Order: sequence, then C-alpha cells, then structure tokens
Amino acid sequence: MASDSLYISLNEPLKSFVEEQTAAAGFARPDEYVSAVLNAERRRKAEDELEQLLLEGLNSGPSIEANEEFWNEKLRRLRNGELTPRQHHEPAGPRHAHGE
Repeated sequence: MASDSLYISLNEPLKSFVEEQTAAAGFARPDEYVSAVLNAERRRKAEDELEQLLLEGLNSGPSIEANEEFWNEKLRRLRNGELTPRQHHEPAGPRHAHGE
C-alpha cells in the first residue's frame, strides 16, 4: 500500500520511549511501531462503536425472530421496491422478548 509521509516532533523522553518500544515489540523502525499503535487504537475505537450500536439495538424495544421466513420476506420486499437497503421494517409475525 502506498503511504504518504507525516513528520512529527517528539521531545526526548517520548522519542526514547518510542525507540525502546519499537525494539521491545520487534519492529525494525519506529514508524512501524507507531503505525501498529495507531491501527490498534483505530480497531479499539471501531469495537467501542460496534458495542455501542449493539447496546442501542438491544435496548431499542422488543426483538423479532430473524428466521428464514423473516429474511425471505425482507428480500422479497427489497426486490419489489418496497424497501431500500437502509430501511429497517419489522415483518408481521410473532415477536419475542429479549432472552427467549
């Protein structure tokens, strides 16, 4: 993957820390270490966001059973132009409380 360069200045204690962590983690260069740390932070933030969305879903009201009939009806309605890919409509049918 092509990358652009970004140059940053670090004070001596931070520079030494990055160099020590680079060696301890087995990276050849400090930029590899910094990239790994930033990628880990990006993953952590994405996981936090996913967890928040899952909690919102769990707390959004009664659940529905997403069985084969549910998905077939969803697909039929999508193909018939009754739904757009972003709409979330519940089909008619039995409702189940969380934990059942």
